[in-house]
Amino acid sequence: MAKKLISFLGTNKYVPTTYQLYEGEEGSYTSSYIQDALIHICCKDWTTEDEAIIFITEKAYIENWDHPTDEERRLKEVLKKGPLSYRPIEIPDGRTEEEIWEIFDLVSGQIGEGDQIILDITHGFRSIPLLAIVILNYVKAAKNVKILGVYYGAWESRDTTVTPNRAPIFDMTPLVEMQEWAQAVNTFLRYGNSGHLRDISKHQLNPLLKTEKWAQNTRSFIESLYRFTMAINTCRGKSIQGVGKANERSIMFAFHELQEKLSILNESDESLKPLMPLLSKIEKRMKPFHGKDILQTGLATIQWCIDHDLIQQGYTALEETLITYLCIRFQLDPTKYEDREQIVGEALGRRIHKLKENKKQKEGNQEESVKENEDSNQIKKIQEIYDTLEPDLVTLANKIKDSRNDINHFGFTKEVATYSYFQENIKKDFKKLMDFIELDEQEEVSHMDKKRMVLIFSHQLTQIQEEDARLNWGVEEFIHLPLDLQQRWSNISPVTDSVEESLEDIFNWIEKNTTTNDYLLVQGEFGATYQMVHWLKKRGYAVLYSTTHREAIENVGEDSSIIITHKVSHVRYREY
Repeated sequence: MAKKLISFLGTNKYVPTTYQLYEGEEGSYTSSYIQDALIHICCKDWTTEDEAIIFITEKAYIENWDHPTDEERRLKEVLKKGPLSYRPIEIPDGRTEEEIWEIFDLVSGQIGEGDQIILDITHGFRSIPLLAIVILNYVKAAKNVKILGVYYGAWESRDTTVTPNRAPIFDMTPLVEMQEWAQAVNTFLRYGNSGHLRDISKHQLNPLLKTEKWAQNTRSFIESLYRFTMAINTCRGKSIQGVGKANERSIMFAFHELQEKLSILNESDESLKPLMPLLSKIEKRMKPFHGKDILQTGLATIQWCIDHDLIQQGYTALEETLITYLCIRFQLDPTKYEDREQIVGEALGRRIHKLKENKKQKEGNQEESVKENEDSNQIKKIQEIYDTLEPDLVTLANKIKDSRNDINHFGFTKEVATYSYFQENIKKDFKKLMDFIELDEQEEVSHMDKKRMVLIFSHQLTQIQEEDARLNWGVEEFIHLPLDLQQRWSNISPVTDSVEESLEDIFNWIEKNTTTNDYLLVQGEFGATYQMVHWLKKRGYAVLYSTTHREAIENVGEDSSIIITHKVSHVRYREY
């Protein structure tokens, strides 16, 4: 792992010039040859293991390496007096494709694994500097080479008013770094991988973090981009609140952080130029993630995985998003394990089992139902979902599950699919899922004009109450809270200081499943009712309660005691 100065010798006659890389005596050196100047400026602390390698064409050898008559045109003799060992390597002119490839092999062959390189692109045939940059990028990847600097001795920009003339050495290293940024951006846009961007931002921006705000903002943005892509790569689909490192546990939270960092970078007056085209493209790619619910996040993640060939992650997201869709469809909480696995997962699993059994044994009645071994709300919900699921949706769920299992079991399954099968079918399966979701959305839109009454209490309406709602309020559909939320509403603690925490999940359910076109009938514990009505009215809902007529009836018991019973009957609905 040596340090090497790579340079190409030209054919022009060179005159003594003071080449200057940076201010100060140590930043300049006077010589006829840029190679000699760079060695004295940049290679002062190099060791005997390090060297200069000078690539020379046949003509350059005669004109400037070892001129037969002009002693001032012998770079060989100049380097002999210098502090660094050197080697000349003869190369062709590079006028044909064959010669270009020969130069490529000769130059790259002199660079070893882990070498540290300074590249001088001052001289040579016009194609040589360009070829040298290409070789540099190649050995960086193939041999883990580190670039210490790329320099150009700008003799044509010399100051001729002084003797010897003074010429600047242009540091071209930022252009090489810019090319690396471009490659990293391309890797992200094509494959969704932000690792390369993160690596070069650490290498190139970390030294600037203490003094440059734009560097801090850029690093912060790239770190958030990395967390977002890693959240997708590790399938962090759940929306998690109130826990540490939520942006590493949830795609949704990682996206929200990315949005924030992107906004800061967009508003900044200074930024890294190679990133500017990336920002608008990232914003465009991020649009599907702008939804605030986990169903939208799941769908956006599936499309992202398809676009970037993340097949395993895509199938994981596809199966779990199908379950999320069913939770929402059947008014369950998709973030709760019990709702996802013990209710939806159980119902779907039984239907898939039935589907497979029917394939094995077509004759006979294979009808299977959920057995109610106890009076359980959960069992009732499983039965409802089991009875309602469309056969085509069950078939799709079964196909997705089989594909996910084949991938996650490393292909050790009875029927091993080809990778091209997964590439083709994940697109088809996703489209089928979208068809179901869009059909539901269309039905929801068609019902937008229908008046619905959402019941925020735990008991059933009487027939008279239903008739009043239909006849006098135009209600066509009655919507109940999910069973677990009904129980929560009915069991507000009498000792708690505040009921708001108890109502939070009900508030969330209302936001997801109702519109301000609905009537909400609210009756319950006084404090909870007050909080609920206040919350709903603030958001523009029409909130109702049932007025009643109470009649006391006296009866005489067998022991001559007086028994009073109250008969309560519905009168009408009234808005709070």
